[in-house]
Amino acid sequence: MTFYYYALDEGYSINDALDLASLDLFSADFGGPLHSIYETWWYYNPAFPGHLEGWYFGKMSVFGNGEIYLAKEYELTVLAKDQYGNSVNDEEVYIDGEYVGETDSSFWVSKRTHTLQVSVPSGYVFHNYTYGGQTSTNNPMSLPVTSSLTVTAHYIPQPYHWLTVYAYDTYWNELSAEVYIDGGQLSGVSGDSFNVTEGYHTIEVADPVWHQGLEYWFYYFEGYSFQENPVYVSVSSDTEVTAWYVNI
Repeated sequence: MTFYYYALDEGYSINDALDLASLDLFSADFGGPLHSIYETWWYYNPAFPGHLEGWYFGKMSVFGNGEIYLAKEYELTVLAKDQYGNSVNDEEVYIDGEYVGETDSSFWVSKRTHTLQVSVPSGYVFHNYTYGGQTSTNNPMSLPVTSSLTVTAHYIPQPYHWLTVYAYDTYWNELSAEVYIDGGQLSGVSGDSFNVTEGYHTIEVADPVWHQGLEYWFYYFEGYSFQENPVYVSVSSDTEVTAWYVNI
């Protein structure tokens, strides 16, 4: 009965339903007690007169395709749109962790709760899903399927902010240090402002720095981890970071 509950009521495949039923009853998946040899009591059945009542050894096996579904499947259509309602094509769609195709397509799924995830196009951030009058801001999301439905993934442009990097010695003399953002090529020098996306970025400054004939060594980033260069920062608004140097 447990197997039929998972296969028919919950909509799992035959293999998954067997695993879940076995986990419920024996705390092991189907490759455990049921699929190996076990002993069970068989009552007398007059339809099999030569089969005496008693304990017998046996095992369960799946013949054929265990990945099929016994429950009815429903059509799940996944769309993707930008902030203006325009279609965003060719984003990857994952159902229950498996790649199934691209957005603006329909997929057959069983009657149960599935995990849905879509990829995010460059220059955008995921905003939310809408489906059947409901909204979810999670990606991936848990999606109960009891009928055919359409889910739309909405994206908005990725925000940008100004990141300004300063460099000073311990006497508040401003230094000119090369600045590298996100491990790339030279981005500029201290005192410059850089237009970066919202999120996490790495900031690295030159070490050492020559100023007026003296050599200065990096000391720490104000407000961030002591003596780490590069430093990993979160940018959610216009941000200023100061690198301090010492002359030894």
